[in-house]
Amino acid sequence: MVNFSLLLEGFLACLLPVNLFALFVGTAFGIVIGALPGLTSTVAVAVLLPVTFSMDPGTGLILLGSTYGGAMYGGSISAILLNTPGTPAAAATCIEGYPMAKKGRAGEALGMAAVASFIGGTLSIIALIFVAPPLAKVALTFGPLEYFFLALCGMSIVISISTNSLTKGFISAIIGLLLGTVGMDPIVGFERYTFDSINLMMGLPLVPTLVGMLSTSQLLLLAEEKSQTILKVNTVSGKICPSWADLKRLKAVLIRSSLIGIVVGALPGAGANISTFLAYDDAKRISKHPEQFGTGIVDGIAATESSNNAITGGAMATMLTLGIPGSNTTAIMLGGLMIHGLQPGPGFFTDASGSAYTFMAGLLIANFIMLAIGLLAVRAFMHVVKIPNNVLIAVVMVMSVVGSYAINNSMFDVGLMLVFGVIGYLLRKGGFNVVPIVLGLVLGPIAEKGFRRAIVLSKGNFFGFFMSRPISVVLAIVTLIFIGWPIYKWIKSQKNRSTAQAQ
Repeated sequence: MVNFSLLLEGFLACLLPVNLFALFVGTAFGIVIGALPGLTSTVAVAVLLPVTFSMDPGTGLILLGSTYGGAMYGGSISAILLNTPGTPAAAATCIEGYPMAKKGRAGEALGMAAVASFIGGTLSIIALIFVAPPLAKVALTFGPLEYFFLALCGMSIVISISTNSLTKGFISAIIGLLLGTVGMDPIVGFERYTFDSINLMMGLPLVPTLVGMLSTSQLLLLAEEKSQTILKVNTVSGKICPSWADLKRLKAVLIRSSLIGIVVGALPGAGANISTFLAYDDAKRISKHPEQFGTGIVDGIAATESSNNAITGGAMATMLTLGIPGSNTTAIMLGGLMIHGLQPGPGFFTDASGSAYTFMAGLLIANFIMLAIGLLAVRAFMHVVKIPNNVLIAVVMVMSVVGSYAINNSMFDVGLMLVFGVIGYLLRKGGFNVVPIVLGLVLGPIAEKGFRRAIVLSKGNFFGFFMSRPISVVLAIVTLIFIGWPIYKWIKSQKNRSTAQAQ
């Protein structure tokens, strides 16, 4: 049960000048780092971790927590303005954000991203406060088979986003799945496609690969365009903050996507990469105008960004109540807790109640700070699109190189980023969508590891093992619906088109 008196004390503690300063600095720093291609929330939190050593545990925790939330939102800024996701999770935001910017609606897209991130983050922290223990217990019931179907469910979005050519979409997804097999075999430990390189033993580094595929390839395409054609952006005097009518219309999308983020965030190792694509696909399925998705529509941004920031509460619920980090970022935060002498687990909310409730109260306040910065700084963000092509390409390229290098301090990662930039460029020129490649690369290893471990655990009786796990059955049914419904609609549209042509 929630101790409301301790929660009130936590809010009062957050109003101390030192804690308010930590909240503002953490949120602003997270937004800046998240907006830089390749510099993820993990990097942002890792950079600030040593700074917290001399702080009070409550102050140190809210500094790290606000940085986490700010970085998750910050990734949408470059995704919308440059088609370059600041964080891997923001890749889904590129699908609708960049087309909106090209139509001169960048301010509207950035405003929706800020509001959706605020709603998702706020709902996730409320969930953290009230339902953290039961949510974490549900996450513990997920075994390898459940992770397999969860990843398969995420892969089903390939059908939805491959509107131009389903064949090319499947080819792109297969390329991503093949790339995901690079590295050590997850079961027997043999090397696969490493070419005797120690740098590939753990698989393709995710950040350099994604930055190359999504960012560098986009820069090469921009290099072909004239400077004045990069974006047709109007003045920022137009619509920025979503209207009440827009939010009312998108109420179901925002709530459903936030719930997806909270649940997926609570699953250790799942993360925002799965959540944002699941939320986007869900928003498209329930939409009355799914044909508009991919052309620049706020519904998609509302889905991806609310789910993106809702990850934070779910991931921290698992970390605080069970001591199991739900993401790479919370793994670093787990280390920070232990450095301060705090032991996450079932007794955390009683043994360290003061720090725990100050932390959760601070996270709620941080979301309001993030919303204020996100809406008030839109005019500053918009100046990015007024930079000439040659300057913009040079600046983003430098940031991409720095971001790729910073993860492992490896020039190999920089070379890998450049290689995948060329590959992504050639694929885009050939009419292929690179997002299914990203999906295959991110979800493929999760699906393979889950399926093969399930085979081992079933001892030859896979069907019986499958039927004995109700959650797997539910996920399998949901996956079949996600795959079958778009195919049915596509076949129906083809028949209607043929009938219309015959008449």
